[in-house]
Amino acid sequence: METKFLTKLILICCTVFFISCSDDDTTTDTVLTLEKYAANFTEIDDYNVIACASSAKNDNNTAWIFFYPIEGATNFKYFETNSINDAKDNLANYKEITNYPLENVFNGHLRRFVKENENESWVIITYEVGEKFYTSNPIYLKHNAQPTNWISEVNITKHEDLRPSFEWSASVHDNSFVFFEVISELEGDLLSGTYTYEPEFTYLDFSNVSLSVHHQTPPELEAEKSYNFTMMGVSEDNWVNTVIQKEFKP
Repeated sequence: METKFLTKLILICCTVFFISCSDDDTTTDTVLTLEKYAANFTEIDDYNVIACASSAKNDNNTAWIFFYPIEGATNFKYFETNSINDAKDNLANYKEITNYPLENVFNGHLRRFVKENENESWVIITYEVGEKFYTSNPIYLKHNAQPTNWISEVNITKHEDLRPSFEWSASVHDNSFVFFEVISELEGDLLSGTYTYEPEFTYLDFSNVSLSVHHQTPPELEAEKSYNFTMMGVSEDNWVNTVIQKEFKP
């Protein structure tokens, strides 16, 4: 009788053990890495999602991860490493995070994920357009080590054609590789989105513009109307060192 009882007890323990192991394996399998996800696609466009990140305004414990979704983009995903010490070019190090809020910027012309914790890491943003898979460059989150500097200092020169010029000081761009400029309505609609390598930009002058991210030709500005100027100084690791925001009339 005692032998039968011990046999049943061993069988029960073994069953519980194997069920537990099975559950652990299932949990591991459900963690989606970027390497696994990318393997589902035959057509991949690496590093062509335009993206960068900054610390949130007035909150250095929160990171904003911005990206520009091209027309037709769907299924936006956020992948990050456990720490900044993980190899940034190894896609197996990036795990999908699904609980970060996704917000509109400039009324949806840009989007951003909101990470409300202190952990610094490497991040890659992905999306799909039809059957094609797109990824961003690795983005270095350093919202604690190097918080973004949010300022309003910019030199604005007005012209008779209502196409103002914007120039910012050398101290702003010491650590920046490229500059992203946005002219927008006060209500948030983006009129012009451009990248330059020089710390200057003139509205509707594309002679020094390396890339534009507006869907149509920007309109002429109106003399008595107020607009917003935004500039992001971005380093080579896609971290935003400085943001300038300034309301102006042309």
